[in-house]
Amino acid sequence: MHQIIAEWGYWGIFFIIMMDNMNVPFPPTEVILSMTGWFIARGIFNFWMVYLVSTIAGIVGCIIFYWVMRVGHEKFMPKLQKWLRISDKKLLKANNFFFKYGGLGVFLGRLIPGMRTISLIPAGIFNYPFWKFVLFIALGTAIWNGGLLFLGHIAGNMAP
Repeated sequence: MHQIIAEWGYWGIFFIIMMDNMNVPFPPTEVILSMTGWFIARGIFNFWMVYLVSTIAGIVGCIIFYWVMRVGHEKFMPKLQKWLRISDKKLLKANNFFFKYGGLGVFLGRLIPGMRTISLIPAGIFNYPFWKFVLFIALGTAIWNGGLLFLGHIAGNMAP
């Protein structure tokens, strides 16, 4: 990852963050943005540029993942239901719960490691309104990325 960021700069950051938010096995955003915050403290990158690039990348990755879930769930959902023994009644109940509290779940999910992409799955499967989805992921992603960059920056300033 260090090599991608060193060679591609902001585009490397964009690519890695986007892939992580698409649920592709890459080093997590927590690692990348903390490391990048350290680079910011060393004068290698600009804080606001990394913040903007990483937030846009996170939103783009989430949107792609949302559409994959929204369009592709019909193919894999019946198999998943059978494998996990989820009845249609339970699925309908989950759908109703998600529409009542989904925005909050998506927003808070963006702020919890391990839940960041998992919380996006129901939004696509249950066809959560796209504009609401984008609003909640944008807010959560902006807060999360800013916090990680800030912590990495602090660590970089404390290092000798």
